[in-house]
Amino acid sequence: MDNKSGHVNPEKINSYVPDFLHKYAGQRFNNESHIHIYVETYNLAWAMPLKDYINIDEDIIEINSNENFIKAIKFFKKLINLQSNLKIQNSIIL
Repeated sequence: MDNKSGHVNPEKINSYVPDFLHKYAGQRFNNESHIHIYVETYNLAWAMPLKDYINIDEDIIEINSNENFIKAIKFFKKLINLQSNLKIQNSIIL
């Protein structure tokens, strides 16, 4: 997950790119929260807008405070069923 950073998706779609990512081919993310999706042969080069990924709280999508940032990390920890405890260092807080 990237919060309001820049990214450009590949323009070419191969057989490994899932259908739900096709509409994002060549899309530029400028100052927009997005999530990277692993695709065989592309690694994490593909992304989609965070708001399109899953129906989640608007505060998480916009991440405009330390509280929302921590809320987003905890949400994704639960979403991917991460069992490890996370230590969030001040250097990555907004």
